Amino acid sequence: MRGTWLRVMVAVGCVVGWVVGLTIADRPALGQSVGEARRSADTLTVRLIEPGSNVFGDSKVTFHAEVRGLKGRSVRLGWTLAANHRTIDRAETVVRPDDGTASVPLTVRVPPVREGVVFPVELTVTVTGSSPADAATQRRRLWVFGREPFADRQEWLKRLDITLFDTEGRTADQFDAAEIPYRFLKNTDALAEVDAGLVVVAEGVSWADRPGLGPAVLKLAASGRPVLCLAPADGALPWPGSDQKSARPEVSLRSAQAILALDKRLDTTAWSAEGEAAHTVIRLMAKNDDVVAAFAEGQDGWPWLELHYRGSGGRLVVCGYGVIRHWEAGPTSRFLLARLLEELVPLKTAQSNR
Repeated sequence: MRGTWLRVMVAVGCVVGWVVGLTIADRPALGQSVGEARRSADTLTVRLIEPGSNVFGDSKVTFHAEVRGLKGRSVRLGWTLAANHRTIDRAETVVRPDDGTASVPLTVRVPPVREGVVFPVELTVTVTGSSPADAATQRRRLWVFGREPFADRQEWLKRLDITLFDTEGRTADQFDAAEIPYRFLKNTDALAEVDAGLVVVAEGVSWADRPGLGPAVLKLAASGRPVLCLAPADGALPWPGSDQKSARPEVSLRSAQAILALDKRLDTTAWSAEGEAAHTVIRLMAKNDDVVAAFAEGQDGWPWLELHYRGSGGRLVVCGYGVIRHWEAGPTSRFLLARLLEELVPLKTAQSNR
C-alpha cells in the first residue's frame, strides 16, 4: 500500500510540474502589442552568455557577450575588469551587424591572488550605438580564487583522518594530486571496522554493484561518523528508518541552495563547458514496498541529500555534483570539497582529534 501511494504521488507531482512549466513557458507577454514587441526587438541590449562567476587567478578567461538590436548598423563594444574602482584590464571592438544579433568573445586577463584569498572583481560590458542614449551595459561580479583550496592546511587535513572508499581510482588520484591524506578501502565489509575520522565514498562508485554499501554508510553515520558520498554512479540508499528498527535521522533533500549555504561565492551551475554541474540526482522511489533514495544521471531530482543523527552526532551527505569530474574546469568544485570537509568536521572537532 505504501509503495502504491508513493508511486501515485510521484506521478502526480511530475504531471503538475510539467503542466505548470508548460503554462509559464508558452504564455505570451500580457498586454504587449505587436508594435511594442517589434520595438523591444530593435532595442540595443547586451548580456554575458556564460552564467559563471568563479575564475582562477593569474589566468585568461573567455566570456561571450550576446549583442541584440543591431538593426543593420555597427556598434562599439567595450569591457573593463576592475577592482576597488581601479581598472585591471580593458578592451574595445566594433560589432558589425549579422541578422540583428552577434556573439562577441571577450578574453579577460585575471590578476593573480595569494593562495587562501578569494578576491572580488567586476566585469563591465557596454555597447554604444550612434548616441550615448543608444547604449546598454551589463555588470557581473567575479570571484577570483587560487588553485590550491588546501594551501597551508596539511595539519588540518591529517586530523580529519579520512578513510576513502574508492573502487574506480579517480577520486584517489585527485586526492593524491591535491595532497589530501587518506586510508584506502575497496572492500565494503571493511567499512564496518572504521571507528574514527571522516569516511568518503568516492565519486563514480556503482552502488548497484555493491548492495551492502548503502546499509554500511547508514550504520556509520548512525554510530556518530561523518560520511561524505560523492556523486554515485547508480544504485540506491535505503531510506533511513524505513525498516522500523534503525535510528531515524533528520532528513533534507536540497537543491543548489545547499552550495550557497556553504559559501555564497560559489557557482551553482555551469562549472564547465560540458553543461550542468550536477552529475547525479536523487529520486525517491518505491522498491519492494520500501522507500529508497535512487541515484541516476539527469536533472529531474535533487542533487543533495543530508542526514543528521542528533543522538550520536553523525552526519551523512550525498553530493550529486561532479566534484572530481570538474576539478580542472574551474575553482568551484575543489573549493566546494573544502567547504564540505569543513562542514562535516568543524575545526574545533578536528583540533580535538589531535
